[in-house]
Amino acid sequence: MPDPTHRWTLLIRDYFPPSPNVHIRKHWHVYFGIRVRARARLHITCLANGGVPTFTGPVKVKIVRHWGKGKRAFDHENLVGSGKPLVDAMIELGIIEGDSPKILPKGNLDHEQQRNPYGDDDATYIQVEGTLA
Repeated sequence: MPDPTHRWTLLIRDYFPPSPNVHIRKHWHVYFGIRVRARARLHITCLANGGVPTFTGPVKVKIVRHWGKGKRAFDHENLVGSGKPLVDAMIELGIIEGDSPKILPKGNLDHEQQRNPYGDDDATYIQVEGTLA
């Protein structure tokens, strides 16, 4: 019987959510705008690359920040916090069912960063592994 686990990857060019330091202690509407932009960029990029997939059950998610010219690496806490709008966008678009421990068990959400190998602009690489609906 074939393995039911599928791997989906997506590269969002010219985008990565800002560090939480940008919106911490600010009005909730600032973070709301960050979430809306994350959802829009993710949705548009999905549609341009074959559509929005739907995974059921537990998944493994990897988010890689590629920083561009004039930028630098985030510290680990800011890197993890900056990925939250993307996880929320994946939930809102129906790519994953949620971010509860049942869907994203401990150790199944990875954050990495590196200088952008694709050019001088920021980029986000997302990989999801799990069972497609």
